[in-house]
Amino acid sequence: MIEEDSNPAEKSGSFPLTRWTSVGRLRGDPESIEGRRALEELCSAYWYPLYVFARRKGHSQENAQDLAQGFFAKILRGDFLAGADQSQGRMRTYLLTAFTRFTADEWDKSQAGKRGGGVEILSLDFEDGERRFIEEPTSTQDHASAYERDWALSIIELSGAQLERECSQTGKAALFAALSPLITGAGELTSYESLTQFTGMTVEAMRQTVRRLRLRFKEILRQIIADTLENPTEAQVDAELRCLRSALADQ
Repeated sequence: MIEEDSNPAEKSGSFPLTRWTSVGRLRGDPESIEGRRALEELCSAYWYPLYVFARRKGHSQENAQDLAQGFFAKILRGDFLAGADQSQGRMRTYLLTAFTRFTADEWDKSQAGKRGGGVEILSLDFEDGERRFIEEPTSTQDHASAYERDWALSIIELSGAQLERECSQTGKAALFAALSPLITGAGELTSYESLTQFTGMTVEAMRQTVRRLRLRFKEILRQIIADTLENPTEAQVDAELRCLRSALADQ
């Protein structure tokens, strides 16, 4: 039986500032611990959409992996971030443009070995990424639209992972695992009634808990999106949320 969550949406205060904030830290000192952490945060949000973009463009699994590693290695060295200006557009758009330029300028010159091809720069789960790519349904979307969809899915996944960490910190990991499909929409949906025996909660108690967790999930989602914008306003975040929903609706 799972203990009822009296305050599951309590903020942990540990949510990291990422994306454009990461760019600033990386430009300051890419070799520092803070710079490395910033790269890992940036990578966690964008490596899969960029990897799949390369796969859809016709690169082999091995080449796409090498391109993703090489791209983030260049970011770590500051090569692509020196001129990054958050006022010029969305972070995901900037990174896609930079990645496209990277694949054209570097891969076509067959310099993978010189830039560290085949050498693991970051620990990325390419095996899982390839599995997800293979399992994706056939889509008629163009590569840019598919990239937007993958970005949206990554944002949802990151938000769910942060909420899971917060629940774990308050001893509610099992509760989140049971209710997560009703909160994030990921996984196989089930009814409240079917969960009562497992959770030991009444249907009404579960509804209230899910309502609170959904509110916290939306807060985290908005924060992650806000971190990709320059001096974000509520209206800008709302617009990005509409883009996210549109990208998911088109899949």
